[in-house]
Amino acid sequence: MTPHPLDGGQGTTRSAAHLGARPSRLSGGLLVVLALACAPGLNLSTAPPGWDRMVASEEAILQITPEIQRLDHSVLNLRLPDESTRELFGDRVEVRDFTSIEFTAQRPLGTLGLATVEDLASDQGAGAVRHVSRTELALWRPLLDQVEFFEHASFHVIRGRLLAGESNRLETGELDRPEAGESSRLETDESDRLETDVGFEALARVGESRIWLRGELTITWASEHSSVEGEPPAWSIVGWRSDELKTMSIDRPLFAEVLDHALEPEALAAARRSIHEEFVIEYLLDPEGFESPSPYFELPSADRHPGLAVVDLDQDGFDDVLVMARWGPNQFFRNRGDGTFEEIAEQIGLDLVGHTSSALFADFDNDGDSDVFLGRTLFPSVYMENEGGRFVDGSPELFDGPLPALVSSLSAADYDGDGLLDLYVSTYAAAMRVRAERQTAFLPQLDALELLQLRMSAGDHMMQNRFGPPNVLYKNQGGGRFSRVEDSPLKLFLNTLQSTWADYDNDGDMDVYVANDFAPNNLFRNDGVDGFTEVTEETGTADLGFGMGASWGDFDEDGLQDLYVTNMYSKAGRRITAQLNDVDASFEEMAHGNTLFRNDPSGFERVSSLERPGLLVEAAGWGWGSQFVDLDNDSDLDIYALSGYYTAPSQVALPFDI
Repeated sequence: MTPHPLDGGQGTTRSAAHLGARPSRLSGGLLVVLALACAPGLNLSTAPPGWDRMVASEEAILQITPEIQRLDHSVLNLRLPDESTRELFGDRVEVRDFTSIEFTAQRPLGTLGLATVEDLASDQGAGAVRHVSRTELALWRPLLDQVEFFEHASFHVIRGRLLAGESNRLETGELDRPEAGESSRLETDESDRLETDVGFEALARVGESRIWLRGELTITWASEHSSVEGEPPAWSIVGWRSDELKTMSIDRPLFAEVLDHALEPEALAAARRSIHEEFVIEYLLDPEGFESPSPYFELPSADRHPGLAVVDLDQDGFDDVLVMARWGPNQFFRNRGDGTFEEIAEQIGLDLVGHTSSALFADFDNDGDSDVFLGRTLFPSVYMENEGGRFVDGSPELFDGPLPALVSSLSAADYDGDGLLDLYVSTYAAAMRVRAERQTAFLPQLDALELLQLRMSAGDHMMQNRFGPPNVLYKNQGGGRFSRVEDSPLKLFLNTLQSTWADYDNDGDMDVYVANDFAPNNLFRNDGVDGFTEVTEETGTADLGFGMGASWGDFDEDGLQDLYVTNMYSKAGRRITAQLNDVDASFEEMAHGNTLFRNDPSGFERVSSLERPGLLVEAAGWGWGSQFVDLDNDSDLDIYALSGYYTAPSQVALPFDI
């Protein structure tokens, strides 16, 4: 039996419906990550010290997360608590609150109208500890009384500590026992305490300014265990300490969402429609009756994402936009130059249906117009040649062999200095399974065999050395023809999400950084006729984690290209690893977030951090990509970093922040 080249995932199973169910333990993949982090082959009987307490703490955080999110609406109503959330608080609450807040600008930032304002730390703006009955609670009045309205506001758990037994007291030690006639149920053996560090973010309108607010507070919860077996305990807030509030004012938004005005109604409806979301809703509401659109259909489908590309196709000085689709046809919006667009994908031959993940427009044949390579996931990729403004498939004639599937991203550079743009194709299939040969193969036989051998030889830590389909380097031979480079070290059998080129050593040729998911990243130095040399270890740029993307830019203006790597910042991952004593340090790093490397003559130095004095550019959420760009036209580079993961449709979503 020969190995199947690649199965693109595990398909949809009955258990997938439970993605929408209430998690009974740790949600997502974090429990599995920790098992792999602590010891190969770890099971619960060999769990490290602190494991049970960590699991109990995370379960408690899952239970109180929906309650914290109810506070979002309370703040939006400018009452904390309002009548709908007052029931979340205990009979008496230990409170340390802000006593005064002044929005006084101190230092302008750039040319965008941004200005920092006073940081209100607990020792400056917070008062003494008070004990307040639930009926008399009125929190954050110095702030809320000045706000006209919030455009958005949200609380989220940063970390939590489950307190029990003798430690079942607030850290201040100032929580009084109930007075005569008050409830004492929280002092019994049937109660627990959960102390949570909570973050707060909001955009408020104050006068003529928009005020960005970011704060931290400590909320302590007490629980009463239910008498019904299997039912979670009821939690109430018994402590509220306002720790920090930082603000930044802005007199106007940097961007405005104008899609409603830019497209005709029919094109707008198509642009805003998510066929995949429709499939997800249909499946979760009726899993037995659902007809899968593909053997490889998955609900999150995170490794088969669509994308977009920008190009001035008709060379009229206005950027046009190609929007790719996971299901359904691609869309191409021609810029009319007046702030509106018309959809013309079918007219120009770019309305391919489904599974396009990436597109790269460039004049590959040097004839003066833009051609496009379309990277696809479940279908082979396509090279479209521009013939007088209409695209035709040139793949069979211009490439030596079938084009790759499972493509995640594309990049181009003239790596050999011959004046022709070469092409590097990144591939991704982290959920793959190698099987017996079937008709729907994704890889050539030799690549499949090599991948099988790599998978069989892999160690236990699949979070740190997971192999995947090979990346492909194409050399441009001229006339739009490409040949596959088989003997290049850039043929990585990993799960790459992005590659990006720059001459980081200023020797006149293009080097490349490769961001890999579930594996260390790679930096390859271009040594000209000697080819590429991997220099990851000697430059210290592996940045082990869940590599999602990377961007080069000289942010310190020293003439050397610096590197910003996009990664995963996980609040849950950081708080979980912090509670375990024997977690491999490398796994703690995997949840730290993005990384900024400064390039200097002696090498690369990590200059970012989650705390000062490092540059605070790491905590950017679950990152997917980033770009250096001078947004405020002040001649230095800013960073725009995309983040997010999977937002479930509202019909089936659950209020858990993982």
